[in-house]
Amino acid sequence: MFKWILDNILPKRVLQKAVKKAVKAYYNGAMNSPSRPSFYDYLKDAHLDISKVEREQIVIKSRDLEKNNAYWPKYLSIHENYTVGRGIPLTPSSSDPKFNDLMKKVFESWSENPLVDSRMDLSEMQRTMARTTARDGEVFILKVWDGKRRKIQILETQRVGYPKTDNSPDTIYDGIELDRLSKPLAYFVRRDMQRLYDPSTVTRIPAWSVYHVYNPERFGQIRGLPLCTNVINDLIDLDLLHKYEMDAAKYNSQKIAAWTRQGDDLEIEDNPFAAGSSKPTSSVEDRHTRIEQSFGGVVVGLNPGETLTPYISQRPSVVTQDYWEFLLKKTSAGIGYTDLLIFPRSVQGTVVRANLETTAAVLKSEYEVYAKALRWIYRFIAEEHAYKTRVNDWWKCSVQAPRSPVVDLERNTSAIIDETRNGMRSLSYNCNELGRSMDDVLEEKGKECQKIKEVANKYGITVRELLSSMIGEFAGNLPKEEASQVKEDIRNEK
Repeated sequence: MFKWILDNILPKRVLQKAVKKAVKAYYNGAMNSPSRPSFYDYLKDAHLDISKVEREQIVIKSRDLEKNNAYWPKYLSIHENYTVGRGIPLTPSSSDPKFNDLMKKVFESWSENPLVDSRMDLSEMQRTMARTTARDGEVFILKVWDGKRRKIQILETQRVGYPKTDNSPDTIYDGIELDRLSKPLAYFVRRDMQRLYDPSTVTRIPAWSVYHVYNPERFGQIRGLPLCTNVINDLIDLDLLHKYEMDAAKYNSQKIAAWTRQGDDLEIEDNPFAAGSSKPTSSVEDRHTRIEQSFGGVVVGLNPGETLTPYISQRPSVVTQDYWEFLLKKTSAGIGYTDLLIFPRSVQGTVVRANLETTAAVLKSEYEVYAKALRWIYRFIAEEHAYKTRVNDWWKCSVQAPRSPVVDLERNTSAIIDETRNGMRSLSYNCNELGRSMDDVLEEKGKECQKIKEVANKYGITVRELLSSMIGEFAGNLPKEEASQVKEDIRNEK
């Protein structure tokens, strides 16, 4: 009987228990751990995921870091310089060449004074817009008519909002009115920042006349967040760490030496420098004076068995310095830029190129945010002159990104030249990488060649004689036959 139980009943129970364990599979990441923070929340749409107060607190911290932090302004400068640079150049590119020439002149003239409330030109506006968007997470561009011409107005994040009252509509989230599909219908702009909670100071502006410049991270996100949102506390920790180490350094700098006594049986009368002692042959003052004149400095009297050790500070320690560097790398990883652009240092070349290539890809994606905004501005200006052409693509234009950060410009240039010779690159593609327009480059080269020939004919000399000292620079501008002949003559002369 016992053998039958072991052979039949017990194996079935063990098998059932094993099957039960196998079926009870789960994701460890979905289980709360007592050693980690607990996440008790539910999934929400992007515009409900953060409140107005929380978003504004992040912006306040970001602005404070720009004023008082050494690292965050550097990240903002990198973002500004490598997304818009000196200003994103724009070239009209409709199928009507005459209209393109007209709009090029019109847009260049308009770019001198595009803002209704500022004297910035378009390049200054782009640089400020890029820096503000990275710091605050967003800016708003408004179409404006000043009575004479079309202009724009740039609003910072605090200018768009709606006072929360008992009668405020449920369709307004953080100053933006949404339709039933969560698409923006209108933006509420504060005209009087001194009365933030007064609904009468808020103006409703339709969405078609506002362009919201921000880099959304989720579908349905209606407000932007600063570039440092996920590492803003780490940036604050960097400042706190520096403050604490500086406080320790100031405290330690006041300490000269440490006094150690070997026992408590030594009285002040045992001090050889003490007044009234029978050991010294002279007064304490005479003894001090004689030693100071012999060795200099300040004389300190000690009892027998006492030691005066110079105080040496070991802060910041090696561990603290490593943690400091780790925090900097963590903030760089969160923002998306390599820390080599913050503190350049000697690193193996392949590692540097990999870091810079990754950063360049991030910066190019962020550049598209401002390129799209510039195209929207151009269409707003070109719309006024669209009746002067019959083409339907009057709104088209091309923009060029600024140069990406590189570690070895000569190496990259050689690679570009080889790819161009092999037909893998075009002149237009190369010019776009340099932030130049192909049309402008060809025009400059054409004028350059024409001027060289005019000067040579004027003085009755050959092009080779005119460029003999600069042949290496201008040989590429000469016709193929003439350039080959010039090079051959130079070889013969040598």
